[in-house]
Amino acid sequence: MDIQLKYRIAISKFRLSNHRLNIELERYNNVPKETRICCFCQQSNNANIIDCEYHAFFNCVKYDIVRQTILFNWYVHGTELYDFCALLSSQNPEIVL
Repeated sequence: MDIQLKYRIAISKFRLSNHRLNIELERYNNVPKETRICCFCQQSNNANIIDCEYHAFFNCVKYDIVRQTILFNWYVHGTELYDFCALLSSQNPEIVL
C-alpha cells in the first residue's frame, strides 16, 4: 500500500471517529469521558490523560515516532485545540494528504 494512502486513511479515520482510542471505544459502554484514560500514558508515565484524538495526535508518547517522522514533516501550524480542529476539518488536499 502506498505510504501516502496509508496516512490519508488514518487521518480519515480520525475525522470520522473510526479509530480504536478509548474516547471512542468506551462511549459504547457508557463510560464517562473523564475516565476514558490513555492506558499507554497511564502505564508509562502514571498520567491519567483522556485518550482522545488530540492527545494521540500531539501528546501521546506511544505515537512520538510517528509524530516526528510523519506529522511534523508537513504540519507546521500550532498544536492548540483550535489548530487541531482546523487540521481535521480542512478541505485542502495538501493538508489531509
